[in-house]
Amino acid sequence: MKRERWVHIGKILLPAATVLWAAFIFSNSLRTGEESGSQSGFVVDMLERALSFFGIRTEISETVVRKGAHFAEYFILGTLLLACVRVYRERWKQQIFLPLFWGLLIPVCDEFLQLSVAGRSGQVSDVVLDFSGVLTGVLILSVLLLLWETHDSRCVLHRKR
Repeated sequence: MKRERWVHIGKILLPAATVLWAAFIFSNSLRTGEESGSQSGFVVDMLERALSFFGIRTEISETVVRKGAHFAEYFILGTLLLACVRVYRERWKQQIFLPLFWGLLIPVCDEFLQLSVAGRSGQVSDVVLDFSGVLTGVLILSVLLLLWETHDSRCVLHRKR
C-alpha cells in the first residue's frame, strides 16, 4: 500500500484506539475496591504460577502488580497519544505538548473519578506514576520516530544519487 493510504488509515484507527484505551482505563477505575483487589489477586496468582513453572519460587506483591498495571496502561496511552499527533502533524516535534497535556489530564480525571467509587481512593502518587508511564511512552516512541525519520531521509538521499 502507498504511504498516503497508511496515513489515511492511521488517521482513523489511531484516534479510535486512543479513545477506546482511555475508556478502558476509566472502566478499570469504576471497579470497586473489592473487584479491583480480586483482579489483582488473580494476576498475582497467575504470575506466581508462571514463575514456579520455570522453577522460580517467589511471592509477588499485589501492590507491585497494581503499580505495574498503572504504569503499563499509561505507557500505552502515551504512545497512542503521540502516534495520533504524528499521523496528523508533519512537524510533530513542535506539538509534543499535546500528548503530554492529555497524558496528564487523563490520569488526573481518572484519580478524581476513583473518589466516587466504593473502596477506591484517588491518589496524587498514582497521577505521578501514570504520568511517568505517559512520559516513558512518549519518549520511547519519539526516539523511534526520530530514528525512523533519519533512516528514511538517508534512504531518500541515497536513491537520488
